[in-house]
Amino acid sequence: MISFVLPTIAPNIIHYLMWEQDTSIGMALMLILFMLFIIYASLIQGKNILENIELRIKSHESEQKIQHLAFHDALTGLPNRSLFNDRIEQALCAEMRGKNPIAILFIDLDGFKHVNDSYGHAVGDELLQTIANRFKTIVRSYDTVARIGGDEFVVIVQKIEQRDDITKIANKLLREASNPMEISGHNINISSSIGIAIYPDHGTDKETLITNADNAMYLAKDNGKNTIQVHAV
Repeated sequence: MISFVLPTIAPNIIHYLMWEQDTSIGMALMLILFMLFIIYASLIQGKNILENIELRIKSHESEQKIQHLAFHDALTGLPNRSLFNDRIEQALCAEMRGKNPIAILFIDLDGFKHVNDSYGHAVGDELLQTIANRFKTIVRSYDTVARIGGDEFVVIVQKIEQRDDITKIANKLLREASNPMEISGHNINISSSIGIAIYPDHGTDKETLITNADNAMYLAKDNGKNTIQVHAV
């Protein structure tokens, strides 16, 4: 309101002050004009501050979205290969001091290509999202499940107290992958093959552990699929 009225009445008030003989009236009008100007300037300043804050918030949100997309799989929301590599490096640094084992579980879905070929990529994408959500409910808060491409997932298992805990988690992942799914009216059944490599038994660096887990996964496929294979030293 003030931002509309002030520019309208200000010229009239100034014109009146130039010809007003009564000094007290002129001073009063001058004071009113000054106060209105202060209020008007404050409103403009406040508007600019709010606009600046809004721009900063939007810029921060955009940066967060860009950062999230850079380190997460766009389809499933899981960590991608880049974030997985960072997580395993951190895990190795932490466990090298504590001398505790770390397990890398390399998971490949059996029959995923058949689903894509038979029902289309939209169904295949929804299947991957369903599997990702199932896997997330199994791993613990300090573990990591990532999608590193196609139908391949990798899990980092940390803070292992007993070696049996590794196979227990792997078996849960195996069961969740093989549970039937209904997607877009289609009843879909698939399975998975899981290869396991354990630090420090099967390697002490990221590349060796991933390679050994990957090789164990292919051995699981050769052994009939829907099974778990631990890397053989």
